[in-house]
Amino acid sequence: MKYTEMKSGCLFHASSNTNLQKIHPYPSGAYEGQSLVFASRLPNIAATFLHDIGKGITCNIESIVSNVPILHEKYVGAFETKYRNEPGAIYIVPAANFSWAPESQPGKQRWNEDYVSAVSISPIEKIYIPNVRSYILDLIDKGMIVFKKHDKGMTLEQRLAEIFSPGSISYQNNYEFLSNPDRIKAEINARQQIR
Repeated sequence: MKYTEMKSGCLFHASSNTNLQKIHPYPSGAYEGQSLVFASRLPNIAATFLHDIGKGITCNIESIVSNVPILHEKYVGAFETKYRNEPGAIYIVPAANFSWAPESQPGKQRWNEDYVSAVSISPIEKIYIPNVRSYILDLIDKGMIVFKKHDKGMTLEQRLAEIFSPGSISYQNNYEFLSNPDRIKAEINARQQIR
């Protein structure tokens, strides 16, 4: 499959869980806590969500230009924190069960690439990724993802202080998790058992 190949009638859902028989909705803070399944129209866009470690703290998609996501690292080393040398999978899912999120949420500003479903989804096919970091680096090398490495010297602590009040429980919990590779690996392994 080409990295930017659309599959007629299908969307792509990325997960650190490589054993999904069904993809169940989960609560989303961006959607007022609604439980949703997310998908993308292209596999290279979905790939950026293979490991969602640190979500918006580590790396964000800044924009998408000509079907190529621009991935922005938010602090020094965030790429290595988010994308681990662990497995993941991109699931091909039927588009009929999804709504284009901006259209389905009148009056709400949504990311144009979000396709959402409020029901559990049975994947049509699975693309197993044995090493997510290597896969993302390959997409970068092929020009299917543009990577903007952080070059301002910001540390994890400084990044967290931009988002959370230093000393707060959220700051402390995120710092303890994101600064500990063993905890991140354990989290990815635990996700293999979920759903």
